[in-house]
Amino acid sequence: MATFFGEILPVISRAVEDEEEDEFLEAEIMWESHADPENSQKISKVKGLIVGVGCIATGFLDAYCLQNGETVKYGTIHETLPDENSTLGTKVSVLATFHANIAHGCCTVYCLCKSYLVPDKIWEFINVLTSAIQLDETSDVTVLDSASYASYLQCSAEAEVPFVKSLYTTAFDKKNSKFPALAHPNLVKGLAAAVMTHCELKHIPAILYVCYTDSISLDLASVNAFRPFLDGNNQKNDEQTDKATNHVKSLIASSGCKHSIYT
Repeated sequence: MATFFGEILPVISRAVEDEEEDEFLEAEIMWESHADPENSQKISKVKGLIVGVGCIATGFLDAYCLQNGETVKYGTIHETLPDENSTLGTKVSVLATFHANIAHGCCTVYCLCKSYLVPDKIWEFINVLTSAIQLDETSDVTVLDSASYASYLQCSAEAEVPFVKSLYTTAFDKKNSKFPALAHPNLVKGLAAAVMTHCELKHIPAILYVCYTDSISLDLASVNAFRPFLDGNNQKNDEQTDKATNHVKSLIASSGCKHSIYT
């Protein structure tokens, strides 16, 4: 299926015998709230939703947005298997964690999606997400994602890698973009494209920032490429920046992965 931004999601067909289908248990995607009643009431109206997809974007949000002590854990989206002994099913894996900032009167929810989501589960995830997080035309949605520099189609070489490009819905005021626009024929894919397509169809202002990098995992340069996204009251002072940088370095050390496609 083609999304508004051009991604093709495969339609998977599964041919099975009747008796085989009875035995097949397909995992479902479910929301689980972790907010207490007082916070649930405050979070009922979400002004902003910031979605991080992949380790680079979630590392940025974790280090620069969730370490200030102003957020509370809001909920998780799980992939579950049906269980006759439990109405909630058996949890298979956590697909996304949600944190809410309710310190300044209006609520901003951070969604961190570290797990890979197979294409045929993306729209189920979007349905669960938008059922749990109520968005309308007055909301603001920001999506952070990353992609391989090798996939970037360009007329001229970029000066330095990593770099960030933006893509926005019709309802978004492009003057508020922190990064240059993504030029044709470049397209986005996966969960980021699905979130943007949903926002376009619902007339919700949304912008995607995609970091093009030669890294295959979390690295400091790619994380810091998103820093212009922080401005005004969200801009970090030197002490907070040092703390965020140290947090990213600890995440990199704990991952134990190589960080370049050339090494």
